[in-house]
Parts: sequence; structure tokens; C-alpha cells
Amino acid sequence: MAIAIAGSAANIAVQPLMQAVQFERKATLYVVLTTVSTAISIGLSVLMVVGLHRGVAGWVEADMLGRVVTLLMFAIPVLPRLAPVVRGAVGRQLLRLGLPLVPGFAFVFVLQQGNKYILQWLDGLSTV
Repeated sequence: MAIAIAGSAANIAVQPLMQAVQFERKATLYVVLTTVSTAISIGLSVLMVVGLHRGVAGWVEADMLGRVVTLLMFAIPVLPRLAPVVRGAVGRQLLRLGLPLVPGFAFVFVLQQGNKYILQWLDGLSTV
């Protein structure tokens, strides 16, 4: 779970960087970076699953590594040009709009994952 969460975090973090490249109208850079990151992700998956015989664990690990590599590849050209700006009014507005959604996200998570725990409790881990 920790590896999957780390991969998802890297995927979420790379989205603004990818959009920055797109909005700067650097189509060639975007295509090159996404193509190379896809090739690296596929290569890592083949290496981990076929070469190292890691099975599903290797696939999850390769996915996380691929997402981290993508994050690094997009961070290198984008981050040096960005200057952090803190805007209190925007932050307050984002909190005001986003906080009411947190309980809903928690309940959706429980609905999506709860059946696995019930199935494990009723019929054992092998069924899950």
C-alpha cells in the first residue's frame, strides 16, 4: 500500500509540471519527456516482472519508480523557472472550498475498500 500511495503522490505532483510545459507551448519537450518516461516505465515493468520474477509486487514497484522518474524528468526543466508565491487569500479560499469535500472522500474510500475487509473476515484472506 505504501508503494502504491507513493506512486500516486508522485503522479499527482507531476500534473502541474506537465501542465506548465503544455501551457508554455513546448510541445516537443512534452512529447519527448512523456515518450521517454513511458519507455522507462515499460522497461522497468518488464525488468521487475519478467527479469527479476517479482510478479505483482514488481509491477507495483515498477509503476511507482516510473512515476517518480516522470516527476523528476518534468521537474528538471520546469522548477528552476518557477518562483514560489504565497497568497493568503487564495489559500483561505481553497481551504474554504476544499475542506467540506474531505468527509465525502473518506466515505468513498470506505465504500470502495470496506468490502475487502468484510470478505476477509467472512471467508479468509485467500478469497480476497
